[in-house]
Amino acid sequence: MATLVGISAPAYYDREAFDADLPVTASLRELAKLAEILGVRSRLIFEDGGETAPAMAPTDLSVKISRHVEAKEMSSAELEDLLGWTVIESALNFAAAIWDWNVDCLRCVCSETGVNWLAAQP
Repeated sequence: MATLVGISAPAYYDREAFDADLPVTASLRELAKLAEILGVRSRLIFEDGGETAPAMAPTDLSVKISRHVEAKEMSSAELEDLLGWTVIESALNFAAAIWDWNVDCLRCVCSETGVNWLAAQP
């Protein structure tokens, strides 16, 4: 499974043993790959079975973040400082960089911007 996901076997074993740490240890890319292997959508790993919003592409999330920054009259660096994540600006310049975020980062950014984080999972 580790090879299929693209991570080392020890890293995969750690993620299985400490699954509560998954939101901070696995990238969205790794979670998407795991979900693909299991034949489910990555958001199903975290859903409680309730209704969710339609899926949002990383490019759409990047646009939402840009609009939020503009509306708040702040720079992307200020948003990074506010939220404590230094990966936001790269996602504004290259939306696919969102795949490298972890779940906690996605939750935090989505909470600030008013986006359903489950729908925003790539």
